[in-house]
Amino acid sequence: MFEEKDDTILARWIAGKLTEAEHTEFQNSSEYAEYIRLKEGFKAFTKPDFEKEALRKKIWEGIDTQKSSKIINLKPLYYTIGVAASVLFIVGIFFNNVTYSTGAGETRMFELPDGTEVTLNSKTTLKHKRFFWKANRQVNLTGEAYFSVIKGDDFKVKTHSGTVSVLGTQFNVKARESSF
Repeated sequence: MFEEKDDTILARWIAGKLTEAEHTEFQNSSEYAEYIRLKEGFKAFTKPDFEKEALRKKIWEGIDTQKSSKIINLKPLYYTIGVAASVLFIVGIFFNNVTYSTGAGETRMFELPDGTEVTLNSKTTLKHKRFFWKANRQVNLTGEAYFSVIKGDDFKVKTHSGTVSVLGTQFNVKARESSF
């Protein structure tokens, strides 16, 4: 019977260098059928014949004939993003102001972002910034308005004749063409 310690017999059998006695003993072993199957399977793994230079030439031809990849230039993308940001910034500046106005014989009451209540009298316009209100509590007034200001930082009412600055109180401002 073939034993594992005689692994050199297996190597010599694969190489075809066994003596007649060794070959007969090996054929009578229980593993012989498995080894025959393995040997047949190894035939599928033979190295194919090829010419190095012909293969190298074929590979280089394939590389040379490849389509050039499309290069995407990102600068136009940066320009587009920059222009879009600029447009948004400019739109934000122009549409940053909130305007309230009244017609002749009309009054209007509303609340500013900090909770200050304002009542506009007739033919009055009041403007304030939409963004960053808490950092800059300031309104521009043309006409007459009554303010009930919530306590906090400086609150300013700017008119063409002057500026009223308070911290928190109730007052009326009349800034018409001929009077303040």
